[in-house]
Amino acid sequence: MPSDTAMVAGGLHTRPQTIVLLLGRLAKEARMTRPRAETVLIEVMRCFCQARDHADGPLMPTMCRALAPYGYDLLTPALLGLFQACETCLQRPLKAGSAQTLSHDERDLLALLGAPRAENRAFADNIPPERLKILDCATQSTRRLLTMVCGDGSLSRA
Repeated sequence: MPSDTAMVAGGLHTRPQTIVLLLGRLAKEARMTRPRAETVLIEVMRCFCQARDHADGPLMPTMCRALAPYGYDLLTPALLGLFQACETCLQRPLKAGSAQTLSHDERDLLALLGAPRAENRAFADNIPPERLKILDCATQSTRRLLTMVCGDGSLSRA
């Protein structure tokens, strides 16, 4: 039996490190044909806002369908959590932009994910300090997953 697998409860189990390495390799191979992370992030945020506003069913499957064509469906839970954390912290729904213009929330979201943690001020003026911790946790986990799936440097360093 290969060293990266083991028998667990009568089935084959792959070590988490092996899965992460495999996902990283697959993502690296697919990056050549994928759009930039910023483009997909805005598209899925708009999908989230539309699904939320029009009650198009559960949010996660709707977002997953939007991300799947790009091979980014692995990001669905993290992005859903980030969007919901933003709305919870802001105490209002996120606002989507139009085909021609990014909304203030979309610009802040890109800045939130693209800026180094210490320099990040996106949303900070509108969120009480005690709630910023919630948003920081969601941002950090989403940023890690974006880096793993999309690679370094896909988000602007605004």
